[in-house]
Amino acid sequence: MADESTKPARRAPVFGPRNEDRRAKSEPRAGAVEYVCDDVTGKYEGEELAIARSRRPTDTRIARLEDKHDALVAVVGEMGQALGRVEGKLDVLPQLVDAVKDASDRAQQREHVTFTAQVEVDKAAKLDVIDARRQRRQLVLKVVGLLGAGGVVAEVAHWLIGKAS
Repeated sequence: MADESTKPARRAPVFGPRNEDRRAKSEPRAGAVEYVCDDVTGKYEGEELAIARSRRPTDTRIARLEDKHDALVAVVGEMGQALGRVEGKLDVLPQLVDAVKDASDRAQQREHVTFTAQVEVDKAAKLDVIDARRQRRQLVLKVVGLLGAGGVVAEVAHWLIGKAS
């Protein structure tokens, strides 16, 4: 184990975006350990997984963790940027919701007017049929009345002729 004088001083963690010149992603790190990608995560479970991971040298394990950490930092940075873009558009959201609601209300009103008009047209058509039937009945009654009245006149004439003879 190294004594206290040879250990590097630990820096306080830095929050926020990382300094790009701190570590270039495409350049290998000085003193970085090359490791073979022998991912055991999908192959083993439980104790076997812990044993398989413990067989790796410490430098390899640390290098893998640092690489995964860097990948996660990049993902978090991208998400932060995306969140910033979304937050910038949040003030437009209430206006958009109002516009969509107004458009929906207008469409609903048009559908209601169309439905009501169709019901009125159907009702008028039925009333026209009923009115036509009523007029036909009145005509039939007039014809029957005239025929009946003509029959009465004929009977009276026949009766009068019979009396006169």
